[in-house]
Amino acid sequence: MFNKKYLGVIIEGLDLFFLATYIYIIFFSVMNTALFNIYWDPDIYDFQFTLINIWIVIAVIKMCFYSTISRKKVILAALLLLVTYIYNYFGICDYMYLVAPIVAAINIDFERIAKVYMATVCTLLTITLVCTITGLVPNIVIIEQGRVIEKMQSLGFTSHNAFSSYLLFASLAAIYIFRNNKHRKLINILSIVVLFIFWIITACNTATILGIGANIIVLCNYLNEEIANNLIINTIKNKISIVLIGMPIYGVLMTVAGTLYYNTYQRTQISGNVISRYYLICQTLETAGVKMPHQTIDSSLIDGTYTFNLLTGLNKINPLMGDILYGQLLFVGGLMLLVPYVMIHAFLLYKFYKDKEFELLVIFSCVAAIGALESVTLDISFSLCEMLLFAAWGQNKIYKNSDNKGDISS
Repeated sequence: MFNKKYLGVIIEGLDLFFLATYIYIIFFSVMNTALFNIYWDPDIYDFQFTLINIWIVIAVIKMCFYSTISRKKVILAALLLLVTYIYNYFGICDYMYLVAPIVAAINIDFERIAKVYMATVCTLLTITLVCTITGLVPNIVIIEQGRVIEKMQSLGFTSHNAFSSYLLFASLAAIYIFRNNKHRKLINILSIVVLFIFWIITACNTATILGIGANIIVLCNYLNEEIANNLIINTIKNKISIVLIGMPIYGVLMTVAGTLYYNTYQRTQISGNVISRYYLICQTLETAGVKMPHQTIDSSLIDGTYTFNLLTGLNKINPLMGDILYGQLLFVGGLMLLVPYVMIHAFLLYKFYKDKEFELLVIFSCVAAIGALESVTLDISFSLCEMLLFAAWGQNKIYKNSDNKGDISS
């Protein structure tokens, strides 16, 4: 048997290793999206996949020796890893790179992860912005008529959405980090101002609307708690919380509705960034020979290599599939992937509601809503909120104060 003291040191070392390598993954992802024109050695790409396997080993070690990890967490983590390996083995999908950090974060204080994430992302965004202003990194400017903000600037990234998307997740991390801070309302207001300023520059509607909306909801809740604590407002808050639990389901329904809505119009009439993503979903279905309502398929467009099965999805990733999370999950893994994803997210939202973690409820609802508009959460650098499935938060923390950090099994 190992000494408890040494095991505690080992577990802490594993947690620090995970956080350090998570910083590396975020750095690599941001730099790979930015226009720094960096040549990455093939070994660096291979190291990412090595890290994924290391993270899984870390999770297994912690589950074996950390006695404060609940049996439910261990069973759920083991099932998630098993199912993902089965999916990979049969070629249904290859999303182990997303599952690995979620499981490896088991029993790490989520506030600790959020601080690392926010600090890393804000630092990298600041560096990219300075390099763009000084001309070291190109700034792509696109003019699109008919938009609220017609001039879209990428601020050193390959897409005008990237900068604001990273900023959105940093803002969500800040909501959780400062939830008990006396300056939390000021942080919310600053987040709203910053998101609005960069919306004017980048014209990224999705990240801005969701980010500002989340901060306004949380800010109103703080004002009610500290000033009014009105019974009517609390009742409204409770009703809103119940509605937010179903956000993943609403996202799937919105994706279906958006896809069907597209088919009632001519393609030449469709414009706008989000609608164009639904267009790509329809085009992917058409390529696989799936007929949608009010649609006549041109047989010459059907590609025999893309055979769509509702249960298992496509037999390989179609590069034309729409940039919508729920659409991509359905295409890549079918209902076998989409249904568990939605169920897990809905379960987490219900857990936040039962534990009265209103900030987490708002944050995770925001992430679920993004899935109906974009697919950024399929990038490992946007997997922060999914770590809540196994990370420690609220009443589920492994310790209540600095003097009691949980037990290590001997």
